[in-house]
Amino acid sequence: MKAALHQATYFDGHEIRCSQADEVGFDIFTLKMIAIRYGLAIVPGDAAQERALACPHSDVPGHAYTTPLGEFPLASFALGIMCRESELDRAVSSACDVLDEFAECLIVIDQQESWHPTFELPRGIRVLGRPLAQSFAAQRNFIQQNSRSPWVMQLDADETISSLDVRKLRQLATSMQGHGFVSIGIPRENYVDGIRSDLYPDTQYRLNRSHVVFDGAVHERPLRPWQVSTIAIGCNITHHLDSAHVATRSYQYDKISPGLGRVHEREEFAEPFLGM
Repeated sequence: MKAALHQATYFDGHEIRCSQADEVGFDIFTLKMIAIRYGLAIVPGDAAQERALACPHSDVPGHAYTTPLGEFPLASFALGIMCRESELDRAVSSACDVLDEFAECLIVIDQQESWHPTFELPRGIRVLGRPLAQSFAAQRNFIQQNSRSPWVMQLDADETISSLDVRKLRQLATSMQGHGFVSIGIPRENYVDGIRSDLYPDTQYRLNRSHVVFDGAVHERPLRPWQVSTIAIGCNITHHLDSAHVATRSYQYDKISPGLGRVHEREEFAEPFLGM
């Protein structure tokens, strides 16, 4: 990607100016995603570029100025985790590893609403019960509705993310707000029995403004125009799986939503990652 940036008509480390004659050409929407990979935000070069960013993909060659993401304030995030009761200890432990980067953590257990944890929770973590009722989107929407921050990052109990990546995402969210972006996709690395799977980047749109709602009983996705989303290239969610779970998960999902369980992923999980 860095080499691609340097194929722009003009790039001095601060200003990027593309041309339709470039061997590899980018509109400003694509430039934005490439810049993220290198810890940069972009500022549209003029009003036409601002309009192009709002209406991708434009025929207008990209022209922008870059600013280090580290110069942006940290957006306020809530962390949401949905899990089974048997996974609660694991979810609390994972949350504690990154809790300093979040305003709060809300864990939703697949249980009746009257359910309560049997042990004292760390400060900043809330746990609520709600039956999954065969709808992952409904469970995620419950987290969205009950969070107290403008942005919500959602993970499952078998997923983790580093504090460093969360901090980058907090700066990225601030840089995106002025352009109307409400949804950020994060590449996910899948590890099966400790071995990294070829199923990558497996992008998960897990960072959204709190008003965004999810749709889909399985493999749920946020309901928003893709034009107001971006992908945080360079950040990763890590998914920890075992082969026994991989052997059955897609079939279980397919029972909930016939034809939508992505049964083919079983073979993709089994292939080791060979690099990019």
